[in-house]
Amino acid sequence: MLLSWRIQDDGKKFTAKQMPNNKLEPGHLFHGYLIERHIHDGAYGQIYCALNSLGQRVALKIPVHDGFGNLKSYASFRIEYSLAGVLNHPNILEFRKGTGRFLEMEILEGEDLRTTITRMSPCSWSQTESILAQVCNALSYLHAKKIVHHDLKPENIMIDTSGAVKILDFGLSYCSDLDDPLETLEEPLGTPCYIAPEQLEGIRGEPASDMYSLGVIVYEMLTNELPFGKPKTASGARRRLYSDPTPPRLRRPDLPCGVQELLLLLLDRDPHARTTAQLLSDAIRNRIDWSSISCVTPERSAMDRWLDNFRIWKAPRYKAIIIDKKNRIIGRHILAVLHDPEVAERVINLAAIEATARKATVTFFLAIRQNLTEFDSQTLEETLLRKVDHALNKLSELGIKSRFRMKIGDPHKEILTYAQTRDVDLIIIAPRTLKGMQKIREGGGVTSRVVSNSTCDVLVVKSDQS
Repeated sequence: MLLSWRIQDDGKKFTAKQMPNNKLEPGHLFHGYLIERHIHDGAYGQIYCALNSLGQRVALKIPVHDGFGNLKSYASFRIEYSLAGVLNHPNILEFRKGTGRFLEMEILEGEDLRTTITRMSPCSWSQTESILAQVCNALSYLHAKKIVHHDLKPENIMIDTSGAVKILDFGLSYCSDLDDPLETLEEPLGTPCYIAPEQLEGIRGEPASDMYSLGVIVYEMLTNELPFGKPKTASGARRRLYSDPTPPRLRRPDLPCGVQELLLLLLDRDPHARTTAQLLSDAIRNRIDWSSISCVTPERSAMDRWLDNFRIWKAPRYKAIIIDKKNRIIGRHILAVLHDPEVAERVINLAAIEATARKATVTFFLAIRQNLTEFDSQTLEETLLRKVDHALNKLSELGIKSRFRMKIGDPHKEILTYAQTRDVDLIIIAPRTLKGMQKIREGGGVTSRVVSNSTCDVLVVKSDQS
């Protein structure tokens, strides 16, 4: 028989491991859908072309469930399922219905943007502008609904046979009006080549993150190059935290100056400096003359730009826990707390990287108790202050404002008082010992009190050993 295998809907949880070869074959019947062919094999789900009970050809997305080993897949499907009844826009893939086992979507005939980029290599500005306008329309709609896509890339943008652009795959999306099942995951979420700097810091829900990813896509369409190469991991993508992209006209001189300025604006490290989808959509709809805009970004040599971006510090080996107080982490004043010489170097290095990336002022802060012993004084002089002095000199060379302040008194009170009276946006602090992380969990110690009582963001740094 053609329908030689059938999955019974008996109310039990369906798992991909119950399928032969983890895939449904043409002719199989799945919850009333007749499978015609397999379309896509993704990290979090499989997509099939199928016929529904009305004989309509649809796309069917089935999540990958493999017990508790793939919680991200489950969370991703939950997000799309929650948004299925919310999204309704001509430039967004239509979700028609769904259950806890599958999503029914419109079937699209055409090609994804990745195929277009490979075929055109590179795209003309007129072609790019047409696609950009439609993506901006979709993003403007999403952002007005407090939804951030968080995984824009050429593979998630489809161009159908009529030329209409559709945004796909909302598995990593964030909506402020819905629960976020991905908020408990510690690693940055997104595709390394297209991820925004604030996403690398663990921040979700910034519409500007989508605009950054869009900037990377347009840059790639026009130059056939990625602004920061092809990192395969989030840690490889950290270069964008402290360096600027190559101005696109150096790779393609025929681009209008206005297009270059637009791309560099979208790729600004500060999300508050990027334009919005609505403003960009309005500019394109009003037929802005991109060639009438002058270039204001110096088109300097590769060596000059390399020297600008040169880092005297290697990225420190650390893990970070972000305790977010304002739902944002991009700040202009960073307070780096140095209350232990053994972990001070990690804090100094991280503060230097963050200050350079954010163009922020950094204050290296030491609060000590009055009963400081002679041994502690010697340690302070020979290790901690020497490291701080070195950091101050190097930051000065990079044009970053920095200073050192020392207070006598109760450490956590002095830290909090200084942060509140000096408009500090971010505190970077590390536990004094390997037991410090345990103290944070138990609610004791300086770090724990700072985390509990701070009114600004706190970045708690720990070593690989802790």
